[in-house]
Amino acid sequence: MQHQIKLTDVTNTHMVLLTVSELEASQPAIDVVFDVIGAEDPMKLVSANILPAGQIDELKALQEIVFDRDAEGIFIRDGVTFTANGKDLDPDEPLTKAFTTVDRNGEQYKFCSMMLGSPALYAQMQAERAKQQAVASQIVSNLGASTSAKASQEPKDPTDDYAMIMFLQQLALGYQIDVTKEFPEISKELATAEKNNWTEIDVNKASYKLTDAGNQELKKYLLAAQDLIKRYDIYCDVDVDGSGIARFDTGLGKDYRIAAYEFEGIDPFMARFLLGINDGEWNNLSNWMELLHDRSWYDRVFEPVETAPSIDDVGRDRMQSIMDQGKAALRQEQNSY
Repeated sequence: MQHQIKLTDVTNTHMVLLTVSELEASQPAIDVVFDVIGAEDPMKLVSANILPAGQIDELKALQEIVFDRDAEGIFIRDGVTFTANGKDLDPDEPLTKAFTTVDRNGEQYKFCSMMLGSPALYAQMQAERAKQQAVASQIVSNLGASTSAKASQEPKDPTDDYAMIMFLQQLALGYQIDVTKEFPEISKELATAEKNNWTEIDVNKASYKLTDAGNQELKKYLLAAQDLIKRYDIYCDVDVDGSGIARFDTGLGKDYRIAAYEFEGIDPFMARFLLGINDGEWNNLSNWMELLHDRSWYDRVFEPVETAPSIDDVGRDRMQSIMDQGKAALRQEQNSY
């Protein structure tokens, strides 16, 4: 069974999702902290499908908070604390004891919400959080652009936005696109990237690579995905009793994220796509160029959106109550640290 760790800092500035095996989770918690969270080469975690490629920078930022180094190697900084599902993490106990069982769309897995704290860095992290939150919130707000505004724009292929993001992600992963060959499947993306100065030629490899501007463009979408997770992941497991009281992360509820997106005017299809990019769902697609504008592939990608409870299924008043309770729970969680 999959064991998934959601690791955040005390201010929710940084977040990573780590997927470890049952064997790894059975180790003492302190060993997992050093071997996984403190991994010196995050790319090895990506290769082992433990860490999504899009979250390497997030993990490095968390490592800077947790670890310092001396002649003997890395060690945990003074004042750094870990909690798991709201309780202090026992470093000597097997980490698996900190997990709860979650059922999502009929598939069970183990989940642990882990948070690290460091009072000495709080002010510095708050400033960084404010800056990144502004960027991410702007992107998320743009996902909710009104239908009338979209209709006033020149009609375009609805897959264009998804294709451009996928193109940037593949280049960031190191996919080699030979500059001496023609690739009709990505001609539109290459032209857009060149126009915006998002790509340049790696002379040594005779292939395209992302410029700093290209990396920043991709990072905006990854930040938006992480903002969606922070604000709306609480609605992935909602159990509402007969009196209207909502309970979250019980393993007994329904996934109301799509209804939550719709309630707040966010495009659920773009949200679903950004989460997939962030989680590395399509990192290993050898035929990704062929799929960039393949409507049938997008139909499969967006099937969870089409089948999930919508705002009409849940009811607007009921969803308002659920979201009020969800936001109260998130505020309480943040204020407890």
